[in-house]
Formats: sequence, structure tokens, C-alpha cells
Amino acid sequence: DVSLPVTRNRPSNSIMEDPSQVEAHLEDNILDNTWDFVAAGDNSPIQVIPNTLFLLAIPSFKDPRLRATRSSCHYVTSRAHCAYDRSHPNFEPVSMAQVVRFCQFMSAKINRDKDDTKPTVYLCKPKPKHCTQAVFLLASYLVLECGWSLEEASKPFFALGDDLLRPFHNISFQDCIQGILKAKRLQWLDKFDIAQYESLADPANGSITLICPKFVAFKGPDASSEAECASQLAITAERLRQLGVTAIVRLNDAEGYATEAFTALGMSHVDLSYEGYAVPPPSVSGKFLSICDEASGAVAV
Repeated sequence: DVSLPVTRNRPSNSIMEDPSQVEAHLEDNILDNTWDFVAAGDNSPIQVIPNTLFLLAIPSFKDPRLRATRSSCHYVTSRAHCAYDRSHPNFEPVSMAQVVRFCQFMSAKINRDKDDTKPTVYLCKPKPKHCTQAVFLLASYLVLECGWSLEEASKPFFALGDDLLRPFHNISFQDCIQGILKAKRLQWLDKFDIAQYESLADPANGSITLICPKFVAFKGPDASSEAECASQLAITAERLRQLGVTAIVRLNDAEGYATEAFTALGMSHVDLSYEGYAVPPPSVSGKFLSICDEASGAVAV
């Protein structure tokens, strides 16, 4: 991966808040010599922040044309857009920890030196999954760090086309950004702890995911022996207790594990089963909402 020093001021809020100004800059003020290396058939750079940030999908980061144009712009990339779970059968966005870390990374690169006016070009390979994750991460940076709206943060990336910009499993990158914007408005990200988030996700700590202050998700135990299973359940139950969980809802896996480890710590435990893994019927949804309303603390699923 290439990670060259990048220094560029964030543009003024007026440009970010006015989509017409963003539109007006798309064809102006681009240094033509910066993009001379883009040969016929290659993907052209996409301007994300006018005169400041571009996205380029290029097959090789060792392409000599990149080195030849370093005097005109700064190239930067990261492993964040490759950090999705490749073992999972469904294509899903990278974790919130990766999003927050990426935003910190991009802020440091773009805002390092106010006197450097060269644009920054974020590189990724022209692979659909890599491009989609890169778009999700860059759009997250735009809404979290630059104050852009969903429409402003989405519009530049449609130039990639359907060949490189794919939906995640049953959800688009815009849906994900809309969720991040809501979390921002509700101030859920103000005290986001990357270390805690990643520690809880470790199987040794229960494979727990913090969704929001009210909800926690966790995987059931995956152990070859009864003793191992009991040990994993004890660790998970204690972690959930520390997180303020008072109710657990288990979906479609009534025989997956014994519930005593949780009920012994004062947590209620309810099984809600329905056919398949599709959207639950209204009767199940109603029961779930009632459980959430009645729970004095967080709910784990």
C-alpha cells in the first residue's frame, strides 16, 4: 500500500453546504497535468471535495504514472477498505471502528499543513468490493468530519457506475451513511471507544457488537465441548452485565445454549422464533418491541 505524506486544508464550509457550488467546481480549477497519467480505458479520478480530495481506482499502486505526477498531488491509501469480513457469506460494510479510525486518518492527512494546496488522491483497486468500501468510508468522512449532507456525500461517487459501486447485502452505502448521520445527530459517536469496541468483538470476550446505547448484539458460543461452551457463556454474560444489559432476546436458535449463565446474573431471557431468517411477522415484532419497552437497561440480541 502507498501512504505518502498528504497535506491539504479542508475547504470552507460555504462550499460544503451549497451543492450548487460543489457542482460548479467539478469542471473548473483542476490541474490538467495532474491527470496526464490517466490513459484511455483507465478509470478517471472522481472529484470528491473540490480541488482537495479525489478518488482513483487504479489496478496497480506501483504504476509509474503515479510517481511521475507526485509533484502535482498527494497519493494516499489504506487497508481500511479491505478490512471487511471476507469469511462472511454476505458482503457487509466495514465495522464502525474502521470508520472512525479512517476518519481520523483522513483528517490527519488533509489538514496537516495549511500552506500545501496540492489535492489528495485516495487510491483503491478497481474491484467492486474495494471501491464500494472505499466509497462508504469516504462518504462517512464527509458527513462526520466535513458536515456534508447525505445527498452531498453520495453524489460524487455515482460516477463509478454499477460495475464498481455495488450494494451491500440488502442495503446500499447511502443507507449506511443515513444511519451514521442519525447516530451523529443523537451524539452516539461523541464518546465512541475504538479499543472497547474491538475488544468486545473478540471471540474471547463474547463476540459482542455495540449497536447503540439500547442494543447489543452477540454471537452464541462456538465450542467443541460442554465445558468450553459454559466458559464462553460465563465470559459473555459478565461482559453483557458490565454493559448494562438487563434483557436478552434469542432469535431462531432455542437450543443453541443454556440460559442459566445469563439469568443467574439477573438478566431476563426470551426466545422469539419464526420461520426462516426473513423479516419477522408482526406478532414477533410486537413481542420484541414490548420486551424493549419493558427492559430497564440495554437489550442484547
